[in-house]
Amino acid sequence: MSSMPSHATPSPVPEGHATFIPHLVVPDDHALIAFVEEAFEGTLNHRTEAAARARGTVDTR
Repeated sequence: MSSMPSHATPSPVPEGHATFIPHLVVPDDHALIAFVEEAFEGTLNHRTEAAARARGTVDTR
């Protein structure tokens, strides 16, 4: 019986990323960041400030 070569299937998730990444829309991102840092010992990795009523982005771990 012949065996077929085994090929690794590439992961659809990039290395270093989780399979689930929630995106939250909140009125007070500063308060949320403070909460994440305090409650979960989170760290702020990146922040993009935006003009009033515009979206900014925050990346925490």
